Amino acid sequence: MTSPYKEMMCEMAGSIGVGQAQLNKGDLVGYKNELIEFAKATAMLQGAWGMSAEAVSAGIGRMGSTTLASWNIERREMGIQELSWVEYATNVGGIVDKLANEMGSSEEQIVTAMSNMSGAVSHWAPDENSYKKWLALASLLISKTGQPSEVGTSFERFGVYAERNLPELGKLLGVDSEEVREKLKTDYVGTIEELAEAIAHLPPSKRPDLTKLFGMEGKKLMDPLIADIEKGTGELQDAINKAMNPTNVAESWDAVANEVGGA
Repeated sequence: MTSPYKEMMCEMAGSIGVGQAQLNKGDLVGYKNELIEFAKATAMLQGAWGMSAEAVSAGIGRMGSTTLASWNIERREMGIQELSWVEYATNVGGIVDKLANEMGSSEEQIVTAMSNMSGAVSHWAPDENSYKKWLALASLLISKTGQPSEVGTSFERFGVYAERNLPELGKLLGVDSEEVREKLKTDYVGTIEELAEAIAHLPPSKRPDLTKLFGMEGKKLMDPLIADIEKGTGELQDAINKAMNPTNVAESWDAVANEVGGA
């Protein structure tokens, strides 16, 4: 990256709070390094996603702000190396790129959906592996509705109603309320899929009122999954399989770096 480009990207990173934790601790070197890492991550994704630097910076910044810190806490506890912003971009950005290329949704739509469900992501704190399922389900729903903002909202509202109706969900799954809560915390999308399975296998006359159980927006999340199970099309599992095999966005990095360097 040229110095002016790097300075511009670092300025954008600082404006959305990247490196704030280091700055709060008085670690100016750590703060500067994280800004540089984020600038490189943004340039890497700009090449893969085909979006403006500003849009990429805002999108990956919002996604990382709700996941990266908690993932690195888990990594420290497991004694493995923490993720840098560049590694985060390679991992998460590659999943977004793969789903956008193969699921009928765009990178921008997926980022919009994930930004709209940031409250749910913060609350349920999916780990690195389960977050891939969040991305997969979001991409699938976007391909069905074309409404990324509504998809994000459906994730949020589903969680709100799920916590209100834990006993009813427990009856569907054959477990108690606390186990439902733990299942949602451990594997939010997997639990959604379990609930859809349970409902799909009930006779229509025995099915619960989905609007009461999950809210109007939550019902919009459940309906396509129940239909997928009833038809046996396996669309969610196909999306999850794609998310588990992300694009190598690093391949786009040299092209962007060379283009900027020659500007």
